[in-house]
Amino acid sequence: MMLAVMAMGLALATFAVYRWQHLSTGMDDARRLGVLYVMLGSDLVGLVISAACALGYTQWTIERRHLAGLPDYAAVGIGVFKGVLGFVLMFTWQMAARGLLAVYGHYAGMQLVAIVGLILGHLITVAAVMVSIWLAFSVLREQAIPASPQPIELRGRALLMFTLFAWSWLLVVAQLVAPMAMDLYRAEVDALPLVPYAASIGLVLPVFLGGLLGLPRTMPLSRPFRLWLAGTLAVLVCALTMAVVTIVMVGIGRSLGKYFVPITAFSALVAVIWFVVSTVLCWLLVKVLFRTEVPLFRDERISAAH
Repeated sequence: MMLAVMAMGLALATFAVYRWQHLSTGMDDARRLGVLYVMLGSDLVGLVISAACALGYTQWTIERRHLAGLPDYAAVGIGVFKGVLGFVLMFTWQMAARGLLAVYGHYAGMQLVAIVGLILGHLITVAAVMVSIWLAFSVLREQAIPASPQPIELRGRALLMFTLFAWSWLLVVAQLVAPMAMDLYRAEVDALPLVPYAASIGLVLPVFLGGLLGLPRTMPLSRPFRLWLAGTLAVLVCALTMAVVTIVMVGIGRSLGKYFVPITAFSALVAVIWFVVSTVLCWLLVKVLFRTEVPLFRDERISAAH
């Protein structure tokens, strides 16, 4: 399911980039590249959110209904329907946004429409994925593959979901930061809109390591909603840790010297301390949220009773 949704997302993103390359012929190269970088960053955000939502909602449906999954051809239908539904919803919003811009054409109005469009775009992506998967499981109810009597080890899948959920939040923040960075430093670095997205990989690494160390060794159930909560809290923990470590280290530096100026070595030390502390805190967070035993399926409880 996840791969089908990602494939459709990549196809639509490729078409959008190809269309932009032809429409922007004759435009200034710097502006053309700037818009292209923003498009690539937005496509990355949509791709990760789609993958996280598809994997999480599919796994939740499978565990709730005690199934092993759907036939392979269902993934193709999910990918196509998600693409069509997402395109229709996004096209409807674009028509509405043009009407709003005609009424609120000033700078503040344009900024508000852009922020609303950003949030609404992610909600449309999530809705399109979830509706497509729900429809597939409803229509193909009779063709669903029943769950195996033996529980399947889902630790790897749970780690992937946990990381994708956390990375989605970081990419949404990066998408908000990228336009501001482009406005401030566009003249110096043309590819700067892509820097926040690249930096998000480093920011999500403590979350991944915390999940790798903290998740139970055996997981017959992955509990996607709990993983989503853990990923959300892990991002908040990392952000608060970064703020606290930076404030404390700067305070220590200023206490040691009146004319203290942060240099590269100092910034690297702050980054290392943040990385270690964030990894430990994410590990503890995951251990707390997944400290209880995963309940057995109904059939397994009956077998255990006998």
